[in-house]
Order: sequence, then structure tokens, then C-alpha cells
Amino acid sequence: MAGRRARPCLIKVKRMSTLSQGAFTAWQLAAGEAMRTRQSQIEAEMLFIGICKLGTWLRTMKQRGKIVPNGLQDLRGLFAEAETVETALQTFAIPPISLYKAVRTALGQGTHVQVKKQVVHRSQACKMAFQRGEKLAAASPAGEVHCLHLLTALLDPPGPVLPRVVQLFDVDIAALHARLVTITTVLDTRHGNREAQGEGVSHIIYVGT
Repeated sequence: MAGRRARPCLIKVKRMSTLSQGAFTAWQLAAGEAMRTRQSQIEAEMLFIGICKLGTWLRTMKQRGKIVPNGLQDLRGLFAEAETVETALQTFAIPPISLYKAVRTALGQGTHVQVKKQVVHRSQACKMAFQRGEKLAAASPAGEVHCLHLLTALLDPPGPVLPRVVQLFDVDIAALHARLVTITTVLDTRHGNREAQGEGVSHIIYVGT
């Protein structure tokens, strides 16, 4: 219908100035996950889902013409960050789609009735994960909290759900956390070497073992 506005595809949340494009978008996806599964808050596991889902969501939006990588907004960092997350998971042969769907199944469906335009807030556990991610970023040359900071923070400590789900893929949660720490350190160090170029760490793709 002419003149009709398209509905936004993401939940509007207040952006932290230190978040990378990928981390901010993953937070929005986590908010959408809370609404989809009828939860009253954004749980830490939903943030995990949002991070793992980022690459799939971007590819879907690109196919639908909702986002244009070479358009007015520079989205190279966003796509690179999503690819880095997927590459990190694939070092353990964990398919990102299967992983986030398994976490969703483990969490189950809630009973919360969402009120129109109601803001979905983070749970205390989710806020603490962000705080741990911020500490990781502050201790590095990154200058921003990116997805791997948050993913690493979510696994230390991981809570009861994520270890069970990761074990379904024959992966130990401690081993996954250790690998993420290594990859994050590599990324942040590379960013420190490229800081003079003015690029965020989300522009750097991890390629390693």
C-alpha cells in the first residue's frame, strides 16, 4: 500500500557507545529472541543466540534486499565480525545454526505476554555478561566491545544451559572458552597494530587454527 511504512526488522534498544556493529546487532537479535519465545527479559543465553545467529540473519537480510553491503552505510565490519564468530565455532566443527537452535530448544517457550511497544530489558545475568565483555575490551587494544568479547564472557561462567548444549556437539565448554580467548587475543592484538588506520576490530577476520 502506498505511503505505508515498513515495520522495523530489529528491536530498538539504547546503544552503548563502546559496542561494535556486530555486538549491537546481536543484542537487538537477542531482544527479538526474547519476544519470539515470550520471555520477559533478555537472558544471557539469548545473547548467545543473537551472536551465533548474526551471520545467518545478515545473509537472509541481504537476500531479501533489506541491507546492501556496499550501500550508504559501511557494513563491511558487521559482515566480517559475523564471519569471525562462525569461523571460531567451526574450529570445533560446530554449525552456528544448529547451535543457536539447540540453545533455543533448551530454553523452551515462556508465557510472558508482550505489551505493544514494551521495552525488553536484559536480565541480571545478561547485564553481567556485558560487564565482563566490557572488562575484556578495556584490557585490550580493541577500543570497543565486539562479539567475541561477549561470547567469551558468556562462557565464563556459562550457566547451566550452554554446557549441556555444547556437549551435544561433543565439545567441552572449557575447551571452547579457551579457544575463544585465544582467537579474541589475536584479533585484539591485530587491531592494536592497525589502530592508526582508525578501523574497529570488527573489520578484522580471524584466520587461524
